[in-house]
Amino acid sequence: DATQIALRYLGYLAIGAAVVFAVVFLLNISRQGEMMDEYPTVSGLGVAGLVLVSLLYIPNAIVSTAAVVVGSEFSIGEGSVSLFSAHLVPLPPLPITGGIPASAPSWAVVLLVVPLGAAIYALYKKRPSFQDVLVATVASAVVMFIACDLVSGDLGYYGATGPILWTAAGLTALWMAVVGSAVAAGFAFVAWRAARTARVTAPDTPDSDAAEDDAPEAAAETDETPVEPEREPITDPEIVDAEVVENEPDDAAPDAAADGEEGTPAEDAAKQQEEPEESEKHEESDEPEDAEEKKRGVAKPVSQQLKDQMGESEQASSSENSSAEGERD
Repeated sequence: DATQIALRYLGYLAIGAAVVFAVVFLLNISRQGEMMDEYPTVSGLGVAGLVLVSLLYIPNAIVSTAAVVVGSEFSIGEGSVSLFSAHLVPLPPLPITGGIPASAPSWAVVLLVVPLGAAIYALYKKRPSFQDVLVATVASAVVMFIACDLVSGDLGYYGATGPILWTAAGLTALWMAVVGSAVAAGFAFVAWRAARTARVTAPDTPDSDAAEDDAPEAAAETDETPVEPEREPITDPEIVDAEVVENEPDDAAPDAAADGEEGTPAEDAAKQQEEPEESEKHEESDEPEDAEEKKRGVAKPVSQQLKDQMGESEQASSSENSSAEGERD
């Protein structure tokens, strides 16, 4: 991965160098006519040969320009060109050499932004570590050294021509080392800041853990509490309309049942004769209460009605007993 970062860096550097060389060539295009005037007897085929040779020298021009923009220099015999100064000798009469400026303008140092941008763009979204930066630095130095060596050599009677190998490779690696270290340090600082923030917020977590521990205990306590069984819904309409009667004596019913079992047919006949009289008396005695309740607009509760019925049954049983004793006598 680190080697790929180095290759991306050198690729972007080569693109930037090509753009710089094209711009400089266009700015010095007027010199192309002067160079062509040095060939007074050249034919059309000769011009095509000069253009072809110039095209074949384009890779040399790109690598040499890349060496210049990183801060190194390009030499041709005793002449040299860099971003800070330029000292030229009469150049070969080739169209491509017309792109070499005769002097270094003051704004040329701005071109140092090319390797800077190439390194930043190569490290974009890579989150490199310091080890990755070290490997990328070494790889970029080695590749740049090989490239500069391939475009260097002796050019006729000019002698040694091409970029300065060691300075070109060293400055290319330096840009990667500086920018890569800055990016790696930035990501390391962000990671340290995030870890510190996590440690600061860590003391708050025990409280939440304690709350989570208390939750099962509370749930266990609620589970231990008795839970009343759910009552089945009442569907009988008579039971739904009835009211609950509390603390009613349960002894009256068994007594009444026992008295009913002991009765004889004669007692039943006497009971039937006496029931209308007692019912009339009971109705007469209850009329004032019923009249008052009707006036008040309040109906008797069910409990009161049950009590009245229980009283009637007791009176009936007592009368039956008295009539039975009279017959026996």
